Amino acid sequence: MRKFFAGVAGFVLGVALGYCVILFGWVAYMNVFDIIDREGAMTMGFAFTIGPIGAVLSGIFGAIWLARRAGRTQREAAS
Repeated sequence: MRKFFAGVAGFVLGVALGYCVILFGWVAYMNVFDIIDREGAMTMGFAFTIGPIGAVLSGIFGAIWLARRAGRTQREAAS
């Protein structure tokens, strides 16, 4: 049961952090390379398409990583 809750927590944290990193990374990229997006189409594409896809992928990675880590500490405690 501990692995399940660790996986859920990893997914939620991975989604939140992944989305923020992708979106703020895009904004920083636009500022560094002086990209002008007058109508906001590129930013909306990142905010509503690329950002959520990356967030789900990072959430899956976070869930797997944290669940495996929780399972490892549980096995070490049993030994």
